[in-house]
Amino acid sequence: SSMGNIGTKLTSFFHSNNYKIPLFQRDYSWDKDQIEEFWEDAWNTYEEHVQNYFFGPVVLIDENNGDSLKIVDGQQRVTTLTIFMILIRDILKFRGNHGLSTKIEMFFQETSLSQSTSPPKLKLNQNNNHYFEENIFPYDEPNNKISLLKPSLKTNTLLLGAYKQLFEKISEKTIFQDNQTLVEFVDDILKSFEVMVITVDNDRQAYRIFATLNQRGKNLADSDLIKNYLLEMSDQTNVTPHNDRWMNISQELKHSKLDEFLRHSWMANYGFVKKQKLYENITRKIGNNTQVSSFLKLLDEECTVFKELMYP
Repeated sequence: SSMGNIGTKLTSFFHSNNYKIPLFQRDYSWDKDQIEEFWEDAWNTYEEHVQNYFFGPVVLIDENNGDSLKIVDGQQRVTTLTIFMILIRDILKFRGNHGLSTKIEMFFQETSLSQSTSPPKLKLNQNNNHYFEENIFPYDEPNNKISLLKPSLKTNTLLLGAYKQLFEKISEKTIFQDNQTLVEFVDDILKSFEVMVITVDNDRQAYRIFATLNQRGKNLADSDLIKNYLLEMSDQTNVTPHNDRWMNISQELKHSKLDEFLRHSWMANYGFVKKQKLYENITRKIGNNTQVSSFLKLLDEECTVFKELMYP
């Protein structure tokens, strides 16, 4: 059921669905350089009238229950775009242009007649969502937002940082003092930026695609992929204890040795495996909550041994 269609314009991507980042997916992590790069791409697309700019793949899980689609790859890009649109809305609304700001709002806000307040179309993970919904998403004038107190979590500092940096970029361009031009700019981005949307109907398929995409780049450590997979395979009641157990193991080993530990632990129990094949082997052998539980229990016990061997 996986369909890749090159070129879903952002206009239709944002209009067609609500999205959520799974609770335990990685936190927002884009820093100054990545925001800078995003800005350059946006500005050049606008200035050079680029018709199609490929913004990368987005892997989605559609559980066919009419619920939000889960984003398992492309979340950093989708989150940044959402912050970008929120910022434009803030600027326009602050300048008193409610017509245009409402037009932009339709891209990142659910329109619901039943609720008095409309929630965002994008729900972030457990570390980001509350901060996002309280501080980034609601309207306030940009200068108030950027002078907010520094968030307690670094990842939320990055969310605010993205907003701040993009606000500075827009303020530097005198042409954007004109509201109509500002809207044309956003409109151009939404019409020319394309994502390749790959939609699958279950976690396992999604993570297989996700793993393949990520092997090309340096985006994710194997341990991140494995963690995500194990938590996706856990029952609702076990997700939090499983996550806690993983965190303990990760802290024991100072994270840097985690990939190595997982591979050695796997080999000690199941025989030789190449680094590139570890994720695949794990997904083949571990397919349900019970298997995840016993695997985590095993890792927990072996972690101490590994640590003693590494740091006698």
